[in-house]
Amino acid sequence: MFIAIDIGNTNTVIGIYKDEFLLKTLRIKSNPSTKQEIIIAKINSFIRNEKVKKEDITGIGISSVVPAITKLYLSAIKKHFSVKPMVVDAKMKLGIKIHYHNPNLLGVDRICSAIAGFIKYGGPLIIIDFGTATTYNVIASNGDFLGGAIAPGINTTIIALHSHTAKLPKVNLEIPTSPICKETVEGIQAGILYGAIDSVKGMTDRIKNELQLIEPKEVKIIATGGLSEFIANHLKVIQYIEPNLVLDGIRLICERFKNKRN
Repeated sequence: MFIAIDIGNTNTVIGIYKDEFLLKTLRIKSNPSTKQEIIIAKINSFIRNEKVKKEDITGIGISSVVPAITKLYLSAIKKHFSVKPMVVDAKMKLGIKIHYHNPNLLGVDRICSAIAGFIKYGGPLIIIDFGTATTYNVIASNGDFLGGAIAPGINTTIIALHSHTAKLPKVNLEIPTSPICKETVEGIQAGILYGAIDSVKGMTDRIKNELQLIEPKEVKIIATGGLSEFIANHLKVIQYIEPNLVLDGIRLICERFKNKRN
């Protein structure tokens, strides 16, 4: 049994695996002021519900973009589990080349999803992660991480519009039947959601066209992250939906390094 922990800016997603199969996920708000006891209580309850005992856990892996919360989870896990957690970072020998000027500045979650996506589907790939930010991650046919782009996430845009205006409300994720709206809530929903869909389509086409100049091959396009299913259902350009690609990448990377040690 393996526990993968993806610490993001908004949420921390925890997945429990039996071999390569993801049994269940747990989503916790990412908050550096959360007490260790609460984290452990939630994890213990989570694994008990899946009828898993602590002694059954043979590995724990962490991907994080929030250093303060990484320390919190590491400390909590070391106190309550006998397994030493592995924290994934760009300095590891991951078997791919990262074409970032400074690979250490690349979000580890993007590295994890790139590795999992490539192992599952091969390359070239465009992986679009719909989280706090919407990231576009471009992977070559040999698995190298070529680069990508970053845009505000959909929920981030909704919150920003609400918090920076006097009268505009925070809206739910619902797509109106028309982009020509006659009231404010629907107008915001249309502007943000239709805008996001069109933006993803435009960015994907732009990246795909440039990538095919380098590698004239079929490019596979994957959606991942919390809003991947919601958005992908409105985009024909997306071929595969893998909501938990980061968790899969954490497991695969930790498994690779465990086998190397053995």
